[in-house]
Amino acid sequence: RKDNEDLQNRSIVSQLTMSIWYCFGNFVEYGVDFDVCTAAGRILTVGLHILSLILVASYTANLASDLTIAK
Repeated sequence: RKDNEDLQNRSIVSQLTMSIWYCFGNFVEYGVDFDVCTAAGRILTVGLHILSLILVASYTANLASDLTIAK
């Protein structure tokens, strides 16, 4: 298994902060500084991409419905 050099020699809080930054970067489709190396990380990344797709689609559908309903 290949370890991520960006997370080496850091405190737990710093590693957690980097992980949250990576998740946020994936959620908003912003390029992050390092690549996912493990299967679990890849599954989590795919899950976050699917979740962001669902959230954006839901928001778009709700906005379109609010703009087209006559009140």
